[in-house]
Amino acid sequence: MTLKRKTSSTIPFGYRESDVEGFLEPIENEIQALTETKEHIKNGSLSLRGAAEQLEYDTGRKISAEGLRKLVHKDRNKIKGLLDKHDVWCFFNKRKYYKRYTRLLYCYFKRR
Repeated sequence: MTLKRKTSSTIPFGYRESDVEGFLEPIENEIQALTETKEHIKNGSLSLRGAAEQLEYDTGRKISAEGLRKLVHKDRNKIKGLLDKHDVWCFFNKRKYYKRYTRLLYCYFKRR
């Protein structure tokens, strides 16, 4: 179990306070549910509000639609570091460019 240093008073979704002061302990089922939900949001099969309700139902822990949006966009910003501004616009706004960047994204997420 890896601990994460606590950097603010707010405890992020998927973590709880550990016995060691100043550190957070991951909750595996919440992190797994959050990862699956983020994929559904990115695919367009769930809205942010629907996904937030689904996460609350699955884990018993509340998360707002805005908080979920911030988590999804944090992942999106990691991808932006690999592509230039125009390429990111094309990828997220035009479906016809999807195949062009699928390989790049696959390689990026495979390394994680």
